This record gives sequence, C-alpha cells and structure tokens, in this order.
Amino acid sequence: MTTSASVLSYDVVIVGGSFSAPAAALAAARTNPSAKILLVEPTDWLGGQTTAQGVAAIDNAWHNPGATLMRNNPILYYPADYLDFLNRLKTAPPEAPGEGFAPNGSAWVTREAFDPRTAVWVLDNMMAEYTSITVMRMTVVKSVASTTVTDSLGTALKITSLTLIQRSPINGYVPHTKFTSQELPDWYDPAPSTDFAKTVHTVVPRDPTKGLVVIDASETGDVIVLSGALYTVGREKTTEELGEDGSLPLCDEHGSQATVFPFCMTDNPTTHTENELKTPWPDFDSYYATQSATYFSFGSYTYNRIWTYRRLKNTGPLFNFDSVNLGDVSMQNWYPGNDYPYGSIYKSKAECSAEASDWRGGLNLTHLAQAEKHAVAWYFYMKERRTTSWDTRMPRGSDPMNMMGTGHGLAKFPYIRCCRRIIGLNNFRLTSRYFVNTLASDYNGGTSWRFYDSVG
Repeated sequence: MTTSASVLSYDVVIVGGSFSAPAAALAAARTNPSAKILLVEPTDWLGGQTTAQGVAAIDNAWHNPGATLMRNNPILYYPADYLDFLNRLKTAPPEAPGEGFAPNGSAWVTREAFDPRTAVWVLDNMMAEYTSITVMRMTVVKSVASTTVTDSLGTALKITSLTLIQRSPINGYVPHTKFTSQELPDWYDPAPSTDFAKTVHTVVPRDPTKGLVVIDASETGDVIVLSGALYTVGREKTTEELGEDGSLPLCDEHGSQATVFPFCMTDNPTTHTENELKTPWPDFDSYYATQSATYFSFGSYTYNRIWTYRRLKNTGPLFNFDSVNLGDVSMQNWYPGNDYPYGSIYKSKAECSAEASDWRGGLNLTHLAQAEKHAVAWYFYMKERRTTSWDTRMPRGSDPMNMMGTGHGLAKFPYIRCCRRIIGLNNFRLTSRYFVNTLASDYNGGTSWRFYDSVG
C-alpha cells in the first residue's frame, strides 16, 4: 500500500483539537461567507475538552446560587455560539446519539453536563450548516513552510503552506481502540500501517496575494513550533525579560498543571473484576499500591460526592449529590485522583526543535502512557471503595454507555490544562504583575475589570 497525496487550496486553515476550533470555524464562515475554510481535527471527534477529552461537565459558576449575574444574564458573559451549542444539546431529538443533556442538578460542579457523543453530533450539525467549512478529521500537521516578510511591525515569518497527514482506518481497525500513547506515533507517520491508510495533503493559499490565515486552535501547538514562532511552555515565573532566542530565563518548561485521562464508570449488577484492564502494565499492582498509599485520596469528600461531582447521567432525584443510583454514569476527573502530576506531556523546546524536521507531535509518550495507567489505577481505587451493594464497570468498546467512544474506556485524548503559548507582540506575556489579590467588596459586589487579551 502506498501513501496518497493531494494539493488543497483554502483561505483559512484552523488547526483544531480544542473546543475553540469549531467556534473559530463558525466565526470565519460568518465573517467572510466567500472564504474557503479548512478545519483540521486530530481525533475523529470535534469538540476537544467537551468530547474527545471527556470533560463533558464543564466547570462554571452556574452551580453557585450566588453567581446571579452569570446565571441570569448568560448572554452578557458567554459567546452566542456556546449558548447555541447548549440549547441544541438540551433540545437534541431522540435520533441523536448518546444520552443527551443531563438535567441541572445531576452534577454539582456544573449545570451543564452531557454525553460527549451527543455533543459531537451537535457540533457536526453546526459545521454542516456552512458549505464553506470543510472538516478533515483524523488529521495532524506534519510540517509548515514559511517565508520572511517585512511590514510596519517589523520582520517576521509568513506561513506559505502546511503539510497534513490524514489517516483512514483499514483492516477493520476501529480508531482509538489502542491507547493514545500507542496510537499517536502512527498519526504523524506518513507511511501506511496495519491500522491506517494515509493521505498527505499540501495546503496552499487559494489567493497567493492574500496568503493563508492560519489559526492554531489545537491543544498541542504544533503550528506554533513548526512555524518558528516565539513561544513558551510550562510555568512562567515573574520575569519580564526575554532572551534573544525567545527563551524565558525564569520559565519551568516541565512545571505544567496535571494532565488527565477522564473516563466514565457506571453500575454492574454482578461482581465484575475487570482484571483485563490491568494487563497492559506488568507493574500495575505495585503502581496501584504506591498511589493508593501516597497520592489517591477522597480528601474531605465522600465516595458519593466524587461520583456525583461530574455525573453525566443521573437516574435519581436532582440536586441530591449524596445519592448514587443504578443507571448513573459518573465521569471521573479528580484531584488527587486520575490527575497525573508526575511530569509534563510536552517535550522541551530543545527537544521539539530537534524533532521539527520529522515532527511527531512533540509529546512525551512515556508520560502519556503513565497518565493512562494512572487513570486506570484511580478507577480501581474508586471501585474498591464503593459504598453501593452493586459493582461498577468502566464502559468501553461496544458498551452502550461508552461515552468516551474508545476501546479502552479512557478519553480519546488527554484533558490538557497547560499548552504551548505564543509570545505576543513586543514580547507581551501574562506574568504575575498583572494579578493582584482583591475581594468582591473591592468592586461593590460586581465583577472586576475586563482584560482584553489579544494573545491567548
């Protein structure tokens, strides 16, 4: 089998993977109805955090009775497309896949919990309403070509083309049957494999005089690295100084927030050992014992409270967050639980620079694999400390409650809290000097001032 090739021309290319990527496509389509827009998605699900990353119970202040401004005037605080997305979820027809929108009072971290499968269906329909938007799923950026330009802002690089690798499953393989850490190297390899056929696309501007508008709305910042942009990764400290090479003298590249692979758990009426979940890792038992003794904890919460924290399906009374019910589906995204705190999934800037000529995502596969094992370990911690008379199961494969849509039960992609970030014009970054300790009383009970951030 050989790799296919094509040349495509577009006006706008959105390198997706995040929840903001579909929003960017919609905004571009409305801003210029005549523009040709390409939306690239590395997994087979649009939606990022809300779908492929499994966090379909979005943290917000609406669950707080005191947050009256956001609750009573959402149109002032949330983008119209987001409110449209929520409305479509709430009114999804019976033929839509999944369990739909969970009624308010199902999860105590949010008023907006839902089945990721239904959310994917909603986003696909929103994209399909614009013929100018082309969605290319299971596609990653392999390389970026650029040229030097000079304008009123100075000398910079202008992207002239992108090389993409699109994969299509073959030989009966179902995408995301393997763990992400196992499948991801295949995404960036142009050669066909036993699981995927490959097509290499070269994307060029439809109008060379105008060039390409490229939006990196990903979670990993592939274009940021490959385009040669100045960027930072990890934890920024207090320095305002930037090195000549764009480095940050006081930046901990590996000091990111925890990465997590969410998963769902539901009831199983009979005893269900699920020992097959442990078999990918020979050291699972020892790792589980160590984490149980040193890291995993309910803290001041009960098992039932952790179950209902991000409950995506509730079969019992609403607003009863101390009740766990048969038929519930609980999504787990917990600290100190399946949050993986032992290393960044990003390679260092030096490692990424060395990898750029044969880009493989710039991700640390060892930490990705460890985060997957860590998530499964947290599942067994919950399972073995359940307060119910019935056992649990992690839905996966053909299970009708498999809201993660994978063969292994974990999310298709990790939920990433920290990413690679472009450094703005004039070396602008958000550092500690922009943040001061304030109280609500400082603003007469209102909100603080808006920060119009043009960087991220």
